[in-house]
Amino acid sequence: MIWYAAVQPHFSKTRTRLEIFNEAVILVCMYHLLVFSNFVMELDMQFYFGYVYVSIIGLVLFVNLRTVIF
Repeated sequence: MIWYAAVQPHFSKTRTRLEIFNEAVILVCMYHLLVFSNFVMELDMQFYFGYVYVSIIGLVLFVNLRTVIF
């Protein structure tokens, strides 16, 4: 992510921002997977974090599809 922000390998700033956004969300999702292990013992909390995880994936889909359409 730091390399993308510093070098900006794409011609378009929109494409660079989208790539940085995707990398940041992948990082958040990877850390979010710890919640589904035995790290969090409460099953209700794991259930609610599942909704948050699906919402994050939905946000990524929305942002990427919006970029593709426009």
